[in-house]
Amino acid sequence: MPASFSKANLYISAFGTFLVIFFLGSARSVIPAPFQISPPAATNNRSEAHYAKGLEFLQAKKYDHAIAEFDLAIKVDPNYHYAYRKIAQAFDAQKQKAPSNALPYFETLKSRYPNNAVVYYGLGLAYQRQALNEKALENLQTSIKLNADFAEAYSQLVEAYKSMKRLSEAEMFMQEWIAQKPDNAVAHYGLGYVYQLQSQWEKGLASQNQAQALNPEMMAAYLSNKQFGRNLSQPEKFCCR
Repeated sequence: MPASFSKANLYISAFGTFLVIFFLGSARSVIPAPFQISPPAATNNRSEAHYAKGLEFLQAKKYDHAIAEFDLAIKVDPNYHYAYRKIAQAFDAQKQKAPSNALPYFETLKSRYPNNAVVYYGLGLAYQRQALNEKALENLQTSIKLNADFAEAYSQLVEAYKSMKRLSEAEMFMQEWIAQKPDNAVAHYGLGYVYQLQSQWEKGLASQNQAQALNPEMMAAYLSNKQFGRNLSQPEKFCCR
């Protein structure tokens, strides 16, 4: 089979998958989900294998086993951010039997990896899940400052502000951060996400356009533009770019 034919089939398949995901997502929610990056590639895929086992144990409510597997995924690749979210969830579920060990766990990770943005993201998650909001904000902001391109930290920070009904502060943080990092596409997307939650469609559209201009491959910005277009009753302006 010619290589060009295989590549064409791959592109067609990928585009078809994107259309299915987009239309299903649009049917479920008025506001698209926060931008997510793919999990980092772990050496020899061991992190992914441990993560998958952890999910199975979590679903079976075997929380000790789930925590052990997510911990192994993190040890293999400390940047495997999906495992951080799930291990925090497992610690909280385990809390019915004993006090949650999430915070001591993440604090230990921080001492081991003091400059790792994903560790501070996990610590922010743990604090937020225990309603220690100021500590959650502090750690999520530190995560962003350590890695300005770590999209999940932006999304979680906005969600944290939203849960505290303090979106105006999220807007202020994003604007101040953009003043320091004007060429950072993810920061502009984060500000646009704040505007989405505030129903400030014109401002949000401008932020997403800026994110697209800085990073034309940021698919989440394209999806947001289509949503902004619908809310502005101008969907045709943002379709099929």
